[in-house]
Amino acid sequence: MRYPLNSQLSWSDYWQTGAAQSLQAHSANPIKQFVQTYFVSKLQRQESILDLATGNGALLQQLPDDHSGFCVGVDYSEIAPSAALRQQHHFSRMDGSNLAFPDESFDWVISQFGFEYVSREEGIKELCRVLHAQSQLLLLCHRKDSLLCRHSQQQLMEGRCILDSGLFSSAWQWCQYADTDKSDRAGLQKLMTSLMKEIRLPKDSSLLFALLQSLAKLLTDVQNDRVRGESAQKIIGQWQSSLLANIDRLEQQVEVALSGADQKRLVESIRQEGFKAKTVALAEQGRPLAWGMYFSRG
Repeated sequence: MRYPLNSQLSWSDYWQTGAAQSLQAHSANPIKQFVQTYFVSKLQRQESILDLATGNGALLQQLPDDHSGFCVGVDYSEIAPSAALRQQHHFSRMDGSNLAFPDESFDWVISQFGFEYVSREEGIKELCRVLHAQSQLLLLCHRKDSLLCRHSQQQLMEGRCILDSGLFSSAWQWCQYADTDKSDRAGLQKLMTSLMKEIRLPKDSSLLFALLQSLAKLLTDVQNDRVRGESAQKIIGQWQSSLLANIDRLEQQVEVALSGADQKRLVESIRQEGFKAKTVALAEQGRPLAWGMYFSRG
């Protein structure tokens, strides 16, 4: 059985789906332009690259076809790069503040929405250690006032409201008796109506809409003997766990996003390691999107 909520609560397994990046396609255009200008166009064919917090290799996918240098992507989470990328590059599970590479291993370190999750002082130290004396560094970081962070804050509010409403526990309890107490099935509509009154969210909430659609379909399937109550309880438990994981991810994303002052401190810290810096406040239609930072030394 497929339910609308499954696609809404997939972030805990996001990279396992093979997704390339966390931005919507239209928002990624300024990002791709920055990467093309400050990374792809400057990259020499045989230069080595470390992609920090690679996700599923969105940056590595932009490499020219004739690039022949050693490339490795590292990430602290489980990732699922495409088969094509796995054949061309190396991937390792690794903490960005404790990189298992010798000194001066790379010509480039690149990172898209990943470096800000690393301990700042240790992360800078490790980047500088594994880079050659003549090297380049490209960082794309979340921005606190960006469209993405505002959207994340909205999703956080919606997720917390849903958890606080008791919707999951009420639906779970209804399923507990559905297999044995046939008379209780008549209360399905009453249950959904009462739950709706307790959730105070905007009517255009996509998460709430998907959840209510999914619950209505699932409980109706139980009512019509297409799904057993016990099986439905497991599905509801999975949805709740996924929502909790999604909330945790969003909380981290909002917390690590850089303010203007944070970004200036980061740039200055890297400059102190002998790098020259070029920073770009990336925007989409005049609205803040991300911090783009390019560094070179030697």
